[in-house]
Amino acid sequence: MTKYWLVVTTPKNFGVSASEEVNFAVDGFKKGCLKRVEKIERCDKFVCYITDECVFGATYKATSTFYTDYEKLVFADEKEKVKVIYPLRLRTEKILVLRDNMMLDARRVIGNLPCVHNKKPWGWFVHHSLREISKEDFEYIENEMKKQLHQSI
Repeated sequence: MTKYWLVVTTPKNFGVSASEEVNFAVDGFKKGCLKRVEKIERCDKFVCYITDECVFGATYKATSTFYTDYEKLVFADEKEKVKVIYPLRLRTEKILVLRDNMMLDARRVIGNLPCVHNKKPWGWFVHHSLREISKEDFEYIENEMKKQLHQSI
């Protein structure tokens, strides 16, 4: 049964993930996320929230279960520090990617998400780098992202 996840990333790491080189083919998590990452299965879906910008930028799905990689530097902060920070890796495949001014402002949609009970201090919703969300929340965000994409064409 497909599970749905919210991934929180930085603008720099999102840029790497969306680059031609990576193209959402891999995602990585810190060792502290192990219990959550172990629950991820092939075909689970992710929505990506970008910190600082307060936007949703992409959806993608898992094409593998997790594996560890302490060799390859993929993400921006790994390359800056010249060490693997996110060794828990998944092979992934993009579904929908919004670029720059097309990204979905989270503040515009957060109040309509069923899982956000207290709409004012909603920051807790994006506090962890990886959290499971409901299918309804995922579909609502993805549908709003699709609307955003069509409005900008």
